[in-house]
Amino acid sequence: MGITVHFTGKMGKTPELKGEGDKLYATVGIAVNTFAGEGKGDPDRDGKTTAYKTTWLNTVFFKGTAKFVAEKFSQGDTIVVQGELETSSYEKKDRDGNVIDSNALGMRVRANKIEGPFRVVSKNGNGESAAMSNGPPNSFNIGQARQAVPVRQAVPIEDDVPF
Repeated sequence: MGITVHFTGKMGKTPELKGEGDKLYATVGIAVNTFAGEGKGDPDRDGKTTAYKTTWLNTVFFKGTAKFVAEKFSQGDTIVVQGELETSSYEKKDRDGNVIDSNALGMRVRANKIEGPFRVVSKNGNGESAAMSNGPPNSFNIGQARQAVPVRQAVPIEDDVPF
């Protein structure tokens, strides 16, 4: 049993299914933004410092959940994930194949439950963004609600399958 994590982030790419049958899975990096303070975050495309730090979490989905994620989520969609944080050590090598760290630490999240996808699809009458899930049209003011109606409520991961 590992550490349980719960986070909301944006899909770094459109998930792709790998494997087949009982070994079906999908992996994707999810960007999680954390408020760091005005001018204390990561640089934006113009080189100006933002107020947010971005942490990328490698996340793996299995079987039916992997299929659901691959069919319903696209790059940039917001997802809510609950899962187990897994760590492992490995040898980190440079481009020439030389070992530069013999005990590097790798982390990933094995998803247990998900909600989403959530997408910003348009501007409402007040000029503010309106969010919508991939399900029935339910739009609202993000600034007031700060949540969306997911396509499905928590989607449990099926049997634990190593890959």
